[in-house]
Amino acid sequence: MSNEGKTGLLIKFYKHQLNDDELIQLFEWINHPEAADEIQEEMDRLWENKQQNYPVRFDQQRIFEEIKKKINGHETEKRGHDFRMERPEEKKNTLFNRKYLKYAAVILFPIAILAGSYFAFYRPSPEKISYIKTVVPKGKKEKVILADGTRVWLNSESTLRYPVKMGRKIRKVFLTGEAFFDVTKNKKKPFVVVANNFSVRVLGTAFDVNAYPDNNSIQTVLVRGKVSIHVTNDNSSGSLNAILEPGERAIYERSSNKIGVQEVDTKQFTSWMKGRLVFKKTPLTEVVKRLNRWYNVNICIHDDSIKSYLYTVSFKKETLQQALSILQKMTPIVYVKTGKGILIEQDKGRSKKLMRL
Repeated sequence: MSNEGKTGLLIKFYKHQLNDDELIQLFEWINHPEAADEIQEEMDRLWENKQQNYPVRFDQQRIFEEIKKKINGHETEKRGHDFRMERPEEKKNTLFNRKYLKYAAVILFPIAILAGSYFAFYRPSPEKISYIKTVVPKGKKEKVILADGTRVWLNSESTLRYPVKMGRKIRKVFLTGEAFFDVTKNKKKPFVVVANNFSVRVLGTAFDVNAYPDNNSIQTVLVRGKVSIHVTNDNSSGSLNAILEPGERAIYERSSNKIGVQEVDTKQFTSWMKGRLVFKKTPLTEVVKRLNRWYNVNICIHDDSIKSYLYTVSFKKETLQQALSILQKMTPIVYVKTGKGILIEQDKGRSKKLMRL
């Protein structure tokens, strides 16, 4: 066996990655008369390369039990039986017959001593994940491609935190604001978007998540595929779950702690990716929030009586002034520029005329 192969066996041994054949190869190597010196050299080299500072405590009994578990685990998985240590009066046909006891005893001395010197035995190193944070300011949009090929479009005033390299078992990202995800399919590694206590879990699909902190709700719109939604609550009310099919929107109301699902026109909620703002029976309060992010301005509503006005309109290349003028023509409102931004008030003259009609 080459030095590279021996080194690879030791590394996989400590990471719990040995298959049946590799485990036997390791046993046979350890059992060789000259193995002790070779192991010492390999471990010295690994230590210099790794530079890991694990707390060390040598516990011979614990190490022996771990070796038993390792062997028993591989043999059990291979044969589909449950092997146990038997008393002398029990049957001889057990995992720990003379052959395996010999292997365990031989492993115990060289590897256990080295493990006590260098590593905490069988302590798997935690998966360290480095993250990148993308922050999109007001008035801007940005496209991000993740390590697995997933494409993400971030709307204005949104933040996405995602790993440089996806985890071994799950692909998890963290969102504040709004984003559209076109997820690369991987059945073995689910993709999860976390927005506070709200999470969306998928395998491969396309969907939009709107989770701005100042909104009363968190919404998910599914374009294709299938997603599961999970809301975790700290109180005694328990968690909430929902499954979405294409063309459906899930709305989680923060105040009532409830999830509702409804059929929608997905273009209304995803058109922002193509530079269009689409409103369909949208109240003025929501229209103003989206205009503020879209144009990077500060618009305030002065009169409570106009907050419930509904708008069905779309904007693409319009300037802010053009967009406000359109809203003003649709309903009895007037906008006024101030030193701090724009103020929207009720147009009392037009309002009275409409009331007389």
